Amino acid sequence: METLDKKASHNKFSLSQNSQQSNYADFLNTELKHLQDKILTLECRMNTRDTPFKDTESYHHSKGSSKSRKKCEKELKSLESSIGIRSNSLTAMQVRDNSKDLSKNLVKLRQNNAGFIKDNEKLRKQIKFKRSLEEKARALKEDYKGLKTSIKRSENIRKKQKAMIDQLKNQLEQIKSKKSIKKKIKKKDKTQ
Repeated sequence: METLDKKASHNKFSLSQNSQQSNYADFLNTELKHLQDKILTLECRMNTRDTPFKDTESYHHSKGSSKSRKKCEKELKSLESSIGIRSNSLTAMQVRDNSKDLSKNLVKLRQNNAGFIKDNEKLRKQIKFKRSLEEKARALKEDYKGLKTSIKRSENIRKKQKAMIDQLKNQLEQIKSKKSIKKKIKKKDKTQ
């Protein structure tokens, strides 16, 4: 019995942290077989001691059988608790594997975030550049509107100036024609 316990304890600690899950499954199978063998031997002990005694000393024997039964029950409980510990160690391994996966995912997320930060900086620079271009375009549009209105004003002024020049020309022609008529009249008067 002690050698089986030693083997079980040796098998417990022979599992290294870096072993693969297939090795762990084999380990669990061997442990399960070992525990089943122990349970069978304990049940056999309990069954052999359950036979009633017909002697007068049956009282003393029943006392011993109840002690051995309690002992067997304690061993069964300890075996059950050891199975529970192993199931906890399996979950611990799964947690460890999950933590490794989480750390890998965290590293990937950090790398992605670094890329996103760089992309965001580039986009911010592009947005700044576009805004400055939009401001320049607005200023140019305002200048264009101002130039357009000043051109219209100057065209209106030119039209007015042209109209005034035409009027002055007409007036000059009228004055010239009047002068020429007066000269003709004076010439006629002189000749007569």
